[in-house]
Amino acid sequence: MVNVAGNTNEDLQISAAKSEDGSTVVVVAINKGDAPVDEPITIRGATVTSCTPHVTSASESLAEGTPVPVTDGVFTASLGAMSVTSFVCN
Repeated sequence: MVNVAGNTNEDLQISAAKSEDGSTVVVVAINKGDAPVDEPITIRGATVTSCTPHVTSASESLAEGTPVPVTDGVFTASLGAMSVTSFVCN
């Protein structure tokens, strides 16, 4: 089982799932708000070192971004306004 913590913003919805072998975690973050947000997210129940964002919005369709480092299970998610971002973490 994997768990995510963070989500101090009412405009955000965050969930996560882990692969059967535990090697990959996917975090899905939905920003329903009209403003971009930088949100710290903590991953518990898995060990990962980086997360690659894939953004869907009015102007992007699963656009792959630059990997974000994970330190002690924590990374900062940069979430565009009115977007869905899937982070693939290894």
